[in-house]
Amino acid sequence: MQITIKEYKKGFSEHIKYIDRQTFNECTKSDQQIDDTALNYGNKVFIAFYGEKAVGFISLLKAETLNYSGYWIDLIAVLPQFRGYSIAGMLIKKAYEYSESKNSEILTALIRINNIPSRKAFEKEKFAPSENDFKIYSKDISRGGKDAVQTNGKNE
Repeated sequence: MQITIKEYKKGFSEHIKYIDRQTFNECTKSDQQIDDTALNYGNKVFIAFYGEKAVGFISLLKAETLNYSGYWIDLIAVLPQFRGYSIAGMLIKKAYEYSESKNSEILTALIRINNIPSRKAFEKEKFAPSENDFKIYSKDISRGGKDAVQTNGKNE
């Protein structure tokens, strides 16, 4: 299977939306908002193509802190019918190469514990799970922080 990885370009939003509809089904942004986000200085998006068909993508966020310089892998998605062909691994390798070319110190991914296929893809690419236990906290700013935070599918 011949897979080509391309850097996100203006107008590729249709590919992101298509893949999202088949995987997470969570993207509510307009085409313009996706373009603006994907082309923002602190972000980098790569899309995997099988011929002309977009079959997966990976999204990176620049993380520049007092402690380190690196990238977070924000999202990785592969169409269900194209899983098992190492496309996630190709996208992870591309993210690593890009991050390395930017002299980053670290490339990090946050993966749900029950997402075994994703965990295996990262482990296959020599990513190691953290020895620390972390609990992720968030506050929905768009709603004024009034809603309870959802953790592991339960309101707290």
